[in-house]
Amino acid sequence: MAVETETWLPIPGVSNNYFASDLGRVRRGDKVLVPVATRSGPYVYVAQVFDRMLRPQGRRGDTGVRLAVARLVAASFYGRPPVPGLVVAYRDGNRNNVKASNLFWRMR
Repeated sequence: MAVETETWLPIPGVSNNYFASDLGRVRRGDKVLVPVATRSGPYVYVAQVFDRMLRPQGRRGDTGVRLAVARLVAASFYGRPPVPGLVVAYRDGNRNNVKASNLFWRMR
């Protein structure tokens, strides 16, 4: 049985202790965060968000922001959204499959 290796990259626009993996996980330092499951896909709570392209609409850069895991993984592996209005899309249509290989940016 092949073991899947995991690549971790820093999440741009978020405080410097946060990383996303190509397998769709988010960690702060060495601690992997447990996502909150919702109908629209998994979310995690992030302490500080500096990049307004990643922040939910209407939120300032304060603490305790809930962000979609898919958006964080896409930002880490494909860069932050190049223009406002882009959303994360899923190649297989499954919002719970947040692996980097399944995600891409598209217009709303």
